[in-house]
Amino acid sequence: IDELANQRENLKHDRGREDALSQDAAAALERLEAEEKSIAARLEGTDERLAESESKLQEAETVSREAELAMARALAAQASQQADVRVAEANAESARERLDRAEGEAERVATELSELGDIKPLEKALAAAEKARKRTEARVAELQNAIASADEQRQKAADARDAAESDTAAARAALSGLESEARALATDMDDAIEDKALGHVRADKGYERALAAALGDDLEAGLGEASSRRWSGSESHGSDPGLPGGVERLADHVNAPSQLIRRLAQIGVVETDDGSIELAVGQRIVTTDGGLRRWDGYVARDEGAAAADRLVRVNRLEAIQAELPEARTALEEAAARATTAIASLTEARTTLEDGRAALGSAEDDARAAIREEDSARAAIERLGEQQAGLIERRDRTAAELDDAKTNLKNAEKSLSDLPDGGDMDASVERLKSASEAARIILAEARAEAATVGQAIDADKARLEAAKAEADSWKSRAGEAARRVQEMAKREAEAEAEAK
Repeated sequence: IDELANQRENLKHDRGREDALSQDAAAALERLEAEEKSIAARLEGTDERLAESESKLQEAETVSREAELAMARALAAQASQQADVRVAEANAESARERLDRAEGEAERVATELSELGDIKPLEKALAAAEKARKRTEARVAELQNAIASADEQRQKAADARDAAESDTAAARAALSGLESEARALATDMDDAIEDKALGHVRADKGYERALAAALGDDLEAGLGEASSRRWSGSESHGSDPGLPGGVERLADHVNAPSQLIRRLAQIGVVETDDGSIELAVGQRIVTTDGGLRRWDGYVARDEGAAAADRLVRVNRLEAIQAELPEARTALEEAAARATTAIASLTEARTTLEDGRAALGSAEDDARAAIREEDSARAAIERLGEQQAGLIERRDRTAAELDDAKTNLKNAEKSLSDLPDGGDMDASVERLKSASEAARIILAEARAEAATVGQAIDADKARLEAAKAEADSWKSRAGEAARRVQEMAKREAEAEAEAK
């Protein structure tokens, strides 16, 4: 029973809501219908209003175009008239300037004709200039021959100087190289070895490494009694073995103190050693590149390298010291030749420069004579040309003067024949005012036509919107009626169920 009561209450509430919706729809439809009728009434006569505004607009446009055209024509006519005036004034001014120029030219021609000089002094100057030119040309030819001879002597002297200077530079470079090498070698020498055997032995060139390999560290031993390790010397015995056949004695290639003679006598030297040479007790064999083999089978390579290097430097230093006097003499002789060659070249250049200076002066004189001759000849020609030219200018200027006077008279008449521009200016101002008034009327007509069109478009748009809104309310009212019917049906079913 409670549930049935709730259903009845809900149905009653829903029916009230749907009834209110139906009432709202009816009121809205009534309002929209009235609005549609009002808009329809306003839209009646739309075509007539549009036609009227369009007619006014077309009429205003026609009037404005005609006013603009009339003003443009007037402006064009005014511009043409003004242009004619400017052209006529320019022509008159040009004619006056032309007449002034012609009169001035006539005066100048008359003055110039009266100022032309006599031709006889010019002819006398030409003869003198021709004579001077021939004399200076002969002097120039003479000096050119002398300069050619002097230049040949200068070239020979220059070649001799270049050769002497080249020899001097080469001799100086050779001497400098020898002196630099000698200083470097002397600097590398150790003065502390003077009391050692190494400081007193010399080997032939190419045998330095053989000697160093043969004696090795023994070269560091001293020769005097004060040394704790020294060479005291030993006499040769008849029992000393001789070196194998085909082997050179190292002693034959070494300059050494007597204390080392017996030792050196038992050392042989070969280019290469393959070990096949038999050695007696105490004997050694060395190679020129520093190899060593002893009688007891001991073999070594590059022993005493430092000693070998010193022996090589000593030999080179002695060779340089032997070459230095000859190198100094060669430098002195080359320098003397260079000095002599430079003196000869200086003398040849002086002779050449003197000749060229004299030639320059002679050529200046020749050019001056030629200029004088050309000037005199040109002056004669110029005088004749001036006379002919001035006569021609006088005739031409007279014709130009007559033509300029006629031209000025015609230009002034054309200017005076032109109409007064005041009437044209007043007409242009009137047409400008009329055109401006027509433009104002055209703007008003366009604004009115736009306003009418906008109002009609707004009414049409609102009419369509009202119709759409009315259709919406009709649809919503139909839906409300359908829902009321369904609620009545459910209420009846609920009543039947409660019984």
